[in-house]
Amino acid sequence: MLKFASMISGDDYQLLKSDTPTSRKKVKTLVSVLFLPVTMWFINVLLLATGVLQGSWLMALIAALVASGIIFMVERSIIMSNGSRTVMVFRVFLGFLIAILGSIAFDEVIFKRDIDQQMTVNKEVLTKEAEESVDQSYQAKLASQDQLVRAKYALWVQSLDKVSKEADGSGGSGVRGVNDITRIKMTIASENEKDYNQAKIDLEQLLSEVSTKKIESINAVETSFNNDALLGRIKAIFDLIYSDVWMCAIYIVVTLVLFCLEFIVVILKLSLPKSNYELKLEVLEEIGKQRMMKLLRNDMSHYDYGQEYPGVKRASDQLKKLTSTSLFN
Repeated sequence: MLKFASMISGDDYQLLKSDTPTSRKKVKTLVSVLFLPVTMWFINVLLLATGVLQGSWLMALIAALVASGIIFMVERSIIMSNGSRTVMVFRVFLGFLIAILGSIAFDEVIFKRDIDQQMTVNKEVLTKEAEESVDQSYQAKLASQDQLVRAKYALWVQSLDKVSKEADGSGGSGVRGVNDITRIKMTIASENEKDYNQAKIDLEQLLSEVSTKKIESINAVETSFNNDALLGRIKAIFDLIYSDVWMCAIYIVVTLVLFCLEFIVVILKLSLPKSNYELKLEVLEEIGKQRMMKLLRNDMSHYDYGQEYPGVKRASDQLKKLTSTSLFN
C-alpha cells in the first residue's frame, strides 16, 4: 500500500518507508481520499450520460474515464503541490471549481425525477409565453378590426332602422309605403350590410391567422425544447429550489455534503500538519540550495576544493610527491 501511495503522490518510497509512522500515514491518507472524488466523478458522469442525457453506454464509459482521469490529475497535482503561495492558491481555487461542478452534476442525478417534473412545467411556461407573444403582436390589429366590425354593424342597424321608418311613414319623408326614397335607403342598408359582413370576414381571417401563428409557435417550442439538455436541466433545478423552501433546504444540505466530499483533498492538504518526511525534504532542498549558492560564489576555474575539504588537499599533495620522484633522483 505504501509503495503504491508513494507512486501516486510522487514521494520517494525508499526514503519514506524508513521515516516515522505519522509520515507514512499522511501519504496513505492523502492518496486514499484522492480516489474519492475520482470515483464519484466516474460514477456521476456515467449515470449522467446514460440516465439523464440518454447517451449510449459506450460513450458514457468513455466520458466517465476521461472525466475521472482529468480529476485524478488535478487532485494529484494538489497533493504534490509544495510551491509558492500563488501556485497553492491557484490549485485550491481550481479544486473549488471542480467541487462546484461535481456537486451540480451529482444534483442532476440525485434529483432527476424532480427536475423532469420542473422541465415539464418550464415547457408549459414557454408554450404560454409563445402564445402570449402572438397575442401581443396581433393585439392592436385585432382591437382595430373588432372596432371596425362594431362600427359597421352599428351603421348597418342604423340604416335598417331608417328604411323601416321610411316605409311606415314614421320618419324620413313621412310618406308611408315603399317609394323611391325607401328603395334608395334599402340600397344603402344593403351596402352597409355587405361592408359589415366583409369586416366580419376580415376579423375571422385575422383570428384564424392568430390561431395558426399560435400553433406554429407551440410547435416551435416543442421542437426546440429538449428535455435532456444539460443547461436547461441546470436552470430547472434552480427554478425548482426557488419555488419551494423545503426543496431549497434539502438541496443545500445535499449539495454541501457533495461539495465537502469533492473538496476533501484540498481540505486535508491544507489542514494536516507537516510530517517529519516533509520537513526532511525541506531540509534536503535547503542543503542542496546552499551547496549551489556556495559554488556560484566561487570562481570555478580557480576554486580549490581543498579549502572546503581538507581530505582532498592531502590526497592532492601525495599525488604531487609521487609524480615528482623518478628512477634517476
